[in-house]
Amino acid sequence: MVTRDAQIEILRLLEENERGMSEFYHECAERFVNHTAVWRQLATEEDTHALMVEVIRSLVEEGGIDLGHRLSWDAVGTLARHVRDQLDAVKARVPSMEYAVVFADSVEHLSAESGAFHVHEGDPPELANLLHHLAEDSLRHARSIEELAAAHGGAMWDAAKDEAGKE
Repeated sequence: MVTRDAQIEILRLLEENERGMSEFYHECAERFVNHTAVWRQLATEEDTHALMVEVIRSLVEEGGIDLGHRLSWDAVGTLARHVRDQLDAVKARVPSMEYAVVFADSVEHLSAESGAFHVHEGDPPELANLLHHLAEDSLRHARSIEELAAAHGGAMWDAAKDEAGKE
């Protein structure tokens, strides 16, 4: 069983990641003006996600819920730290559109596939509602990023993967 303090620490990190992704998407909206609306929508939703994670963290802090049984906190913590480190690396440079799309795609898919936002039987309604929205939005974000890539053709993925591999 994962302690309440460890759950709170990881939830804070997830919250920071949501805010970090919002900042990244805002930067993309400014830089890639042909797709400003998509990037801004993603940024706004990431801000909302940060607030949702904050509410979940508050529920844990108040002792209203215990999430220690629901998933591998080591894996979620590792994922959260990985995303934070990647955000730091991306912020240190101005990425190309291709690289930004591949980076965003990897983060959104990791979030969707992590299981961190899955609703479990017996979850309190408030928690279930928050988790449901977070999970649905992660999948929708991944689809939006895939649509951006498709709009630029398949060559975008190859170029971005080559660019990412050079680092």
